[in-house]
Amino acid sequence: MFHREYWSCSKFSDWLGGSKKPPYATSEEWDKFNNTAKLKHPIRFWMADTLLDCIQDMLYYPYHVVSSTKTYLNNRYITKSHALTADKQDIRPGSWIDVGDRFLPCLFNELVDFVEIEKAHMNILCDHDNEKYNKPWWDSKLLRFKKWRCKEAGIDYLVWASKLTSGTTYDLLETDADYNKPTQQAIAAIEILELYEWFTLSYRNRPDPYEVFDDDWPQTTHKKEILDQVRQIENDNKQEETDMLIRLVNIRDHLWT
Repeated sequence: MFHREYWSCSKFSDWLGGSKKPPYATSEEWDKFNNTAKLKHPIRFWMADTLLDCIQDMLYYPYHVVSSTKTYLNNRYITKSHALTADKQDIRPGSWIDVGDRFLPCLFNELVDFVEIEKAHMNILCDHDNEKYNKPWWDSKLLRFKKWRCKEAGIDYLVWASKLTSGTTYDLLETDADYNKPTQQAIAAIEILELYEWFTLSYRNRPDPYEVFDDDWPQTTHKKEILDQVRQIENDNKQEETDMLIRLVNIRDHLWT
């Protein structure tokens, strides 16, 4: 069962097991800790690591039934986490769009939701500053019945994350090679923000190349030259879109909260 806070990771668990768990560690370091703690106090280790989790699962079972049901309904009918869909401003509902032309708007709409919904929630959870972003009363664990969206909160979170350095997130000596360098989270935040701004500011406001030359068509005999320019713009746009899609795919492992 998933818990936000596990009793087996509490201070009481450290006391019960006779060994204090590290605040963070690699998988190899965790294996070493578990093996050492188990050899030192085998019964106490089992009580702290296994028995506490079993007791917590049993006591929290009714809550998890309600929570899981609410989560399913939210994922199925509100968040619709099973589907990739485009916003109506990118693909008009009811219009026919070939599969290849759906990829970019559908995937980048998910990126927009990730920034304006998921990262916005992360900002609120970390800072608890509901008033700054006018977080509505209905957006709570029990009452949430639609998606709360806040562009400002999502962007602010990414801006904050983009400034994280190795010296501020975990202990390093100034002589270490990675000291004060951007973390992987910071590098990913910068890339996510650039892709988000490209789609919302550049792509969505890109003029139709045929409309750019609309006034010149009746007045010129060099229609082939204009058509060549239009085709060149279309090719440049397609290449840009391909490059951006590749960049989006390359950071997919960082699109989680």
